[in-house]
Amino acid sequence: MTTVALAPSSTLPPQQQLPPQAPKTLEPFHLERFFARFEFDAPYLLCCSDCEALALPEVLSWADPQTKARFDGLSLGYTESRGCPLLRREVSALYETVPGDGPLSPVVAAPQECVLLAMLALLRPGAVVVAMKPAYQSLYAVAEWVGCTVLAWEPDGDGGDRFSLDALRRTVASSPKGVSLIVVNFPHNPTGFVPTALELGGLVEIARSLDCYLFSDEMYTLFFLFFVARGFGVMSLAFFLLPASSLGSCLCLLRPGRYRGLEYSPAYALPSLVDCGYSKALALGGLSKAFAAPGLRIGWLVSHDQALLDRVRFEQLYIYNTRSMNYQ
Repeated sequence: MTTVALAPSSTLPPQQQLPPQAPKTLEPFHLERFFARFEFDAPYLLCCSDCEALALPEVLSWADPQTKARFDGLSLGYTESRGCPLLRREVSALYETVPGDGPLSPVVAAPQECVLLAMLALLRPGAVVVAMKPAYQSLYAVAEWVGCTVLAWEPDGDGGDRFSLDALRRTVASSPKGVSLIVVNFPHNPTGFVPTALELGGLVEIARSLDCYLFSDEMYTLFFLFFVARGFGVMSLAFFLLPASSLGSCLCLLRPGRYRGLEYSPAYALPSLVDCGYSKALALGGLSKAFAAPGLRIGWLVSHDQALLDRVRFEQLYIYNTRSMNYQ
């Protein structure tokens, strides 16, 4: 008989000792229900938000001999719950200030799992959240489910496609109590809005003045410029190493060193919010959009707040304790 020793509650992350029961029913995920009904039956898709997906033979054709041998010898056994060390190091190389090892290394999970884990780690009933709207539903619906008050930061202007900092300030000022979290998504889905560098700095200063967390959905951003500038000859797509010369053709004709992701031009390419000097910022990234590999279900969270990342990893073990190695 195996005896399991339970750690005393005082050793758990503070916010995890008494997880509250969600006070309301989770709102149906309308967009994903629509996709579930029509996406794989419709002959033509005019509403996609991702690139044409890569095929496995195409990806493997870019692998060097060492990487191809690693794939051919792939074991289907259990893997590290924190994610493949090589993958975490490659992800960290996409950022200026994120280490590849240690407690501040990236948290690896499916992108949607990352959103859920981050919101559950950050929020408690009664908190106030400011979120961009329209937006991918989970970016605000999970907060509503937890029992938070969600205030919408909506676009303004004649075209209705710009999110001004003045509108954000008005939204924050409308809250009867302090804001706990601001949720943003740049480049924005569905408007395509990308703030200027000055606006991005202003956003960070607003969050800093509120002493609130800043969650940045950066699924449409990829930091080629930082990576190539460091002199790396290859870019890792999970276990598969892609020669830098192939990246432009496989990822929507992006040019390494000029475009950072799915922005329209280099002028719009901005750093990750986690690299902007604010300790309460956390960023979501993944392979689904800019990497054209949504079927791999690989995403990550990065932050400089170790307590937050510890809470996320604590919750992560209740969803799964290993990510399939052939995905990584």
